Amino acid sequence: MREILFRGKNELDSPWIFGDLIREDEIINHFPADPFEKPYNYINSSYFIRDKFSGAFNRVRLNTIGEFTGLIDYHGNKVFEGDIVRTSNKSLQGIIVYNINTCSYVIANKEIIDDSTMYEDIEPFADDLEVIGNFVDGVFMMEVEE
Repeated sequence: MREILFRGKNELDSPWIFGDLIREDEIINHFPADPFEKPYNYINSSYFIRDKFSGAFNRVRLNTIGEFTGLIDYHGNKVFEGDIVRTSNKSLQGIIVYNINTCSYVIANKEIIDDSTMYEDIEPFADDLEVIGNFVDGVFMMEVEE
């Protein structure tokens, strides 16, 4: 069974925080000043990571959160969602994303993820991956060298 671990960055772009992910929802009741406008509710969600080492709760930005895939690259680094990886022979390079259709982590081998993105299952490359950056820190994919 793989380790369940998340990482994220707080509002101040601090170093990565590793630990358990917690979502806190607050229901907001909105009562408009206009009496003919209907009142409505909405949910304001906040995300926190309980630091694996200190136990402290740290607010993190939603767009920085990534889950550990259970894989380790050939340098011994844990591979997370949002990491940019490539194979040792540089034949494949892309961003690790979770594919909801296959319920698995895949390598999206295009910078802009859209309907035409090509996905490669991560498992066949599990022993041959190298983390070369991540999407959050702005280390974007370069052209695959041949």
